Amino acid sequence: MATSAEQASQLANLFLELSESVDQFRETNAASLSDDDLDSLVDTATQLREVSQQLNGESIAATLDQVQDNVNNIIAATKDAQQAVKKIKKVQNVFAIAEAAASLGAAIASGKIGTIGSSSADLFQAIATATGGSGGAGGAGGAGTVGSTG
Repeated sequence: MATSAEQASQLANLFLELSESVDQFRETNAASLSDDDLDSLVDTATQLREVSQQLNGESIAATLDQVQDNVNNIIAATKDAQQAVKKIKKVQNVFAIAEAAASLGAAIASGKIGTIGSSSADLFQAIATATGGSGGAGGAGGAGTVGSTG
């Protein structure tokens, strides 16, 4: 059975696809539609996109509820990544941190619970490698130590 996060994500995708279909219909049939109909279709597609965005938010919130024990580590890793990128000098290290952070964000957004933990660890490791830290939890002297300019 799908989790509430998975269901919210599925609904978000469906509402987004529906909004795109409404836009496509409007564009395809614009010549035969009145200005009021065109405006109404734009408004309706916008409302559908807003529903999609709200459901995406709910999906992410439900995912974070499932990994609540790790949310503080995820927050610390993200803060550490931001600080590290501001201080490091090697572009390869910036790419490594940015890619690891993007993977973590994608795991959270997609609701892949099993991937969130490993993506968080990958981000800590990328920060540690870039800064000369030990890869521990943010702010605890590991990846949170952003003093080096790697």
